[in-house]
Amino acid sequence: MILTEENKADGFHTPRGYRTLQHRQVTESMEDYMEMICRYALLDGFVRISTLADKLNVKPSSASKMVKILKEMELVDFERYGFVKPSQKGWTLGNYLLYRHEILHRFFCMINESTNELEQTEQVEHYINETTVRNIERFLSAMEP
Repeated sequence: MILTEENKADGFHTPRGYRTLQHRQVTESMEDYMEMICRYALLDGFVRISTLADKLNVKPSSASKMVKILKEMELVDFERYGFVKPSQKGWTLGNYLLYRHEILHRFFCMINESTNELEQTEQVEHYINETTVRNIERFLSAMEP
């Protein structure tokens, strides 16, 4: 979009500004945690704080703080020194986050003729809305053999 006097004030915001406009309660970091919690819960039924911290490359104290916030938001069930499991509400969010991640990863691999576009997927996934994700899925279905 070319900046003109007519559109100068239209729609330009920081990522945080867009999140505020959309009244999003769940931040990008919370999404990353929920995605990883659900990824492990699908395998083992739970994840430990130490594993979560290791997989997200954060300190265990940071992971513990975030899990407490997610518990307050009723997205996870957690007992101190225990297991972290998605709540029903957490599974609803987490299943979408895993779906979004998989669709975007497939898309970036396709257009970049690659087999691993994890970094790009992780950087972009928080900024694409559900309608766009579903449209990308339709595009992939039409393009893939």
